[in-house]
Amino acid sequence: MSRYDCYALSEKGAGRKSSGDSMATDARMGIFAVADGVSGHAGGPQASRAAVDSFMGTVRGLSRESRADAAELERAVGAADRDVRAVGAADPSLAGLGTTLSAVVLSGGIGTLVHAGDSRVYQFSAGALRQLTRDHTLLAELIAHNLLTAEQAKTHPLRHMLARSLGGRDAVEADIADVSVQPGDWLILATDGLAEMLSEERLRELLRGNSAGSAQKLCEAIMEAAQARPLKDDTTIVAVRFLGGRSSVRMRKP
Repeated sequence: MSRYDCYALSEKGAGRKSSGDSMATDARMGIFAVADGVSGHAGGPQASRAAVDSFMGTVRGLSRESRADAAELERAVGAADRDVRAVGAADPSLAGLGTTLSAVVLSGGIGTLVHAGDSRVYQFSAGALRQLTRDHTLLAELIAHNLLTAEQAKTHPLRHMLARSLGGRDAVEADIADVSVQPGDWLILATDGLAEMLSEERLRELLRGNSAGSAQKLCEAIMEAAQARPLKDDTTIVAVRFLGGRSSVRMRKP
């Protein structure tokens, strides 16, 4: 049986009455997700909660084999997208709501990454930190086409504008990719508030200094470092360490 140590923390941005972030963890089934409702929108919290609840509910209802099937996970994202739109349709004051969604579905040391928006998933292995996701923002697209530099993007007024999100006018197109972890590896799922406060270099330092401890201790160390200054945005962190155990799925279907 696969074993995971996981913990999650979420804090509101400075001066905010409520958080637009949502998260869920299911260590028994190996399902972990974060979502970030469109910043400043009245329906942000409802959008992120609907996305996470829908995705987790759909995936929990799948067989072990189907949880490794990319097509099934695409359908789970599609269902979450429709559920977010339904929340907006039911309440005119929430029209136009949207959210990111980043999730990992694991079986032992293999699994699948599902991602839409600018929340992030990192993998920390053998002292090295790697971002597994690509930010789906307007500025990331401009940088990819050499129309903007990364340095210019840091202060650009449109830096949070999403190119992909759930709940939009068009059906969402999520990135779906294989994930492979070794015993002792960490996966960090985080909304974009974390990247606003900590550089990747600082996050790497925190992981190197705290990776031998529990998921709770690691989450608390990361959040404490992020809160060294007032949080610019809602910030949610899910830390998952693979402790070992055999996969119940031999390979992911294409």
